[in-house]
Amino acid sequence: MVDLGIDHVPNEYLTSICKGITIKAPNNLPIIDLSGIDSDDLKRKSAAEAIHLACQKWGFFQVMGHGISNELMQDIIKMVHYFFNLPAKERMVYYSTDIYKSFRFSTGSVASAKKKFWSDYLFQHCQPAVHEDDVPESIPNYRKITSNYAKAVDELARKLLRIIAQNLGLDWQILEKHLDPPKQTMKMTYYPQCPCPDQAIGIGCHADPGTITVLQQELGVEGLEVNYNGQWIPVKPVEGALVINVADMLQILSNNKYKSAEHRVLVNTKRPRVSIASFYGPTDDKHIAPLEELLGDNPPVFKACLFREYMDNFYKNHLGTRNIETLRILNN
Repeated sequence: MVDLGIDHVPNEYLTSICKGITIKAPNNLPIIDLSGIDSDDLKRKSAAEAIHLACQKWGFFQVMGHGISNELMQDIIKMVHYFFNLPAKERMVYYSTDIYKSFRFSTGSVASAKKKFWSDYLFQHCQPAVHEDDVPESIPNYRKITSNYAKAVDELARKLLRIIAQNLGLDWQILEKHLDPPKQTMKMTYYPQCPCPDQAIGIGCHADPGTITVLQQELGVEGLEVNYNGQWIPVKPVEGALVINVADMLQILSNNKYKSAEHRVLVNTKRPRVSIASFYGPTDDKHIAPLEELLGDNPPVFKACLFREYMDNFYKNHLGTRNIETLRILNN
């Protein structure tokens, strides 16, 4: 729309979902160094303690030393910009509103509200892998870049799940086994510059439905904010860092010991922004409930659910509502 010279926000774009004042506070979101934790017990203990506190307090943290090369991180950002700078006719070949399609190009929206977000995205399945015939031929090295990136994210996610399991006092493999095989998807989002950013939103406030999310932000442009104690705190991009956030299934599995965090994305007038979100969680046929090992004298806080049904409800509900609350057991 910006390319067409539109200087206003059309009515179909969201203007009021989860608006709120941004607190321009210092970036106190934890930044945790994972380098050396596989060979140094002291570094591992320090990182594990920091992750435990971040999962309890914020539901969000950033990691350095995560094993994904700067070159690969730069390549995938460039690749997304390349796609969204293709002629519209070439992009629309991949357009779909089928939320369960393994690869698609689409636009951000809330179907139940008949409203749109100020963003477009590429979405693909990584585990199980998208069929090679479905990916764009017009993007150089698309399959190589995305497959290498997804493999690196899988290794990082498994490392984090082992640490989180031990932080909960559990066997280090229990979360991996619970998700085996995991469902891993990738959402590559493009937020165009907006003529009136106070009248639109990139993505409305929500908590992710999976287990954990690994997010790469483009350097030099802000937009992501996390809801911390009712205040919206900017999550500033840090060179070489990835954002990790607790998602709903981890809150359920941990029986409310860790909290999934609401977040949103604002837009700006100056330049477009790209982010790469990797969602890591259960397959659609998995039943999710608080882990029995964490119950004992503590009653379950949430009812069990089939993940496919949870996702269906997530897409049907308005963003700005907590889907997880539909599973909360009253009086707990």
